Amino acid sequence: MGMDRLREWLKTHTRNPEKKKARYQRWRQRNLSQERIRSKNNARVWYGHNKERALRQQRNHNKALWAEFLSHYGSACGCCGETEPAFLTMDHIHNDGAKKKRELSRGKGQFAHRSISTYRLILDLKRRQWPTNEVQVWCMNCNLGKRRLGYCPHAIVDTAAIS
Repeated sequence: MGMDRLREWLKTHTRNPEKKKARYQRWRQRNLSQERIRSKNNARVWYGHNKERALRQQRNHNKALWAEFLSHYGSACGCCGETEPAFLTMDHIHNDGAKKKRELSRGKGQFAHRSISTYRLILDLKRRQWPTNEVQVWCMNCNLGKRRLGYCPHAIVDTAAIS
């Protein structure tokens, strides 16, 4: 008779997904803050022991993401045709890059006041299926000329050469 009672108890307590989920939720409410602290400490310890590995993984991830960005938006400057990847950068067509970064960083807890990285912006573009009306690939020279002068100096040189 004792085994039958144990089997019945096991059926209702260990195999019942609703009760298991409720039990987990109660545990989580009691222990969430401690779990966050423990998890954060474990991540710090792991990073301390594996810093080079973590940085290498992040660099590889960033390179792959940048390659995906270039494969979608083109691997040459949209103004002068420069193809050297080290010189290429993201240009915001409507000159609103800082505004977009601030919008994306808003509401992210204690770091809400900080601007996000270009790679976070690229991840957002990827999540939105690479919209073509927001950014383009330009070289650093054209992008800086556009930022300082309001236009790319190549545009004037090209127009003068045609006339």
